[in-house]
Amino acid sequence: MTAPNEIMLDLETLGNRPTSVVIAIGAAAFNFDSNEIDTFYVEVDSQSSIELGCTTDESTLKWWAKQSEEAKTILNSPNALPIDEALKQFTQWLVSIRQKAPKMELGIWGNDNTFDIVISENAFSVCNLPLPWNFWESRSVRTLVNVGQRLGINPKKEIPREGVHHNAVDDSLHQVKYCKAIMDHIKGVSVCTQ
Repeated sequence: MTAPNEIMLDLETLGNRPTSVVIAIGAAAFNFDSNEIDTFYVEVDSQSSIELGCTTDESTLKWWAKQSEEAKTILNSPNALPIDEALKQFTQWLVSIRQKAPKMELGIWGNDNTFDIVISENAFSVCNLPLPWNFWESRSVRTLVNVGQRLGINPKKEIPREGVHHNAVDDSLHQVKYCKAIMDHIKGVSVCTQ
């Protein structure tokens, strides 16, 4: 089996700016060439981020108020960790995945790397913690989805959604499914044109 070498990162936040408060970190480690998946999930105490200068956004708070009761449980989770502890646990998990990955190289995917990845980078920075990936490992799900659409497919809309919408690990797993479907299609197109 090919070890996971891609990390699908998803954050739940209280804003959409790079400085936004993070309230959950979810991730799925996967490989485009196997079905092996490893997941990570942690809920984050919003006050710990606010104390470090992270920001909230009124429109995002209003958006959360309209979400399902199941999704909103995260807003008052008794399991939430301080942001620095959550990031340390995420780093430990990511390092364990990297150690098993071919050549210890990873791709770090965000639904958009200008959201999940940039907000994560800010969180690591305000906590004075080293970033557990290199800038060149950043990947964008939206770019891959756009490539799929140009090839005439849109599995993001076609693959049935499982789990809770706006649960960080469930969102990560769904993104893995449709990204793998797009990549399989690209590989098929490539084989047909050779």
